[in-house]
This record gives sequence, C-alpha cells and structure tokens, in this order.
Amino acid sequence: MSKGTRNRVRIIAAAWELYADLGIAKVRTDDVARASGMTASAVNYHFRTKDQLLQAALRHSLDVIAETRHLNDSADPIGVLRHFARIHAGVDPKIRRVWSIWLQCWARAATDERARANLTAVYREWMDMITTVIDGGQRTGTIRKGNTALMVKSLSIFIDGLGVARTTEHMPITDDEALTMLENYLAAHILNSDASTDDTRHPKSDRVAAASRPEPAS
Repeated sequence: MSKGTRNRVRIIAAAWELYADLGIAKVRTDDVARASGMTASAVNYHFRTKDQLLQAALRHSLDVIAETRHLNDSADPIGVLRHFARIHAGVDPKIRRVWSIWLQCWARAATDERARANLTAVYREWMDMITTVIDGGQRTGTIRKGNTALMVKSLSIFIDGLGVARTTEHMPITDDEALTMLENYLAAHILNSDASTDDTRHPKSDRVAAASRPEPAS
C-alpha cells in the first residue's frame, strides 16, 4: 500500500468514527485532520468536498460490514446469513456506528438530491453483497428459489427496520428478541425448509444463554 493510499485510508477511518459519534453536520475538516493525524490541506487533497469524504465513509461501512459478518465467504451462504443475523441482533460498537451513519444519510437523502445520489450508489453495492450470498445459497439449495431481487430487497428492508429500532431505542428490543426475530424471518422467507430447524427458529443469544436468567427489568 502506497503512502498516499495509507493516508487516504486513515482519513476515511477517522471521518467515519467522527460522523458516527458526533454527527455528520458537526464534523469539520479540521476535526478529521486532527483525528487522522494529518493536516487539513492533506484532507482537502484527497477529498475536495465533504460529499466525497462522506461517500468514502459510507463505503467504509461496507468494509466494516463485510469484515464483521464474513459476507465475503461465499463457500457457506447459509452460515453467512446466520452469522449476519447474530451480529445484527447483538450489541457491537462497530455496527452501531454503521447504523448511526446510515440513519444520518437516510435523513439527508430525504431532502437533498446529492445526498440521495451518494446514498443510492453505495447502497447498491450493499445490495450486491447480499445478492451474492443469496445467489450462492440458491445454487446449493439451502436458500429457496424465487425472485432473488425481491428477496434481497425484502431482507434488506427488514434488517434496516430492526437496525433503526435498535439504534434509536424508540422501541425496547432485547438482544434475544432481535436474534429470534431475525432467525424467524430467515426461516420463513429465505431458507429452504430443510435448512430451518426448531433450534434455529428460537435461538438464544450467547449472552442470554450464558447468563441463563431473565432479562432484568428497566
């Protein structure tokens, strides 16, 4: 990796964390420069506008998703989707940051055409990632046949809705409830019947299973 590429990656990673933790509107070029250990002129050299840096940060979210959920492992599509569900149902700081940035970008896209174009371009890449997994499962017979594009859209919408609820906390959902909802959705709409068992329809999260006690009241 060249020095220029390393610097670009450092800038993107720093901006990604700041956007997620502080809010996109509050982050300035100087903030990104300080967090990345670069100068403001270096940030401007690699990204001439904030829109360019934000789009790069959105794509960084895809890298985080792929790494965390092993979505690049096409040898075991059903395992990928189950791992995908478990990570979404748990409390993972990196994934919380991903949701924070997506939520902010969705809000901006509602009234800003440029923000909508940036979001659409990156979201298309996200859909392609899921499509690859679904296609692989359909070829091996572990995922049901049908309209692949509609299946991918439906799964993405379900995951997005759960992610919004978990991130904003406007609806109380425990880890175990989220995991069960995700697994039930996969069993009902994605997996072939042979790939669905009672054990996976009503799973326990690792935390709950290990604790073996009711969720404390808040």
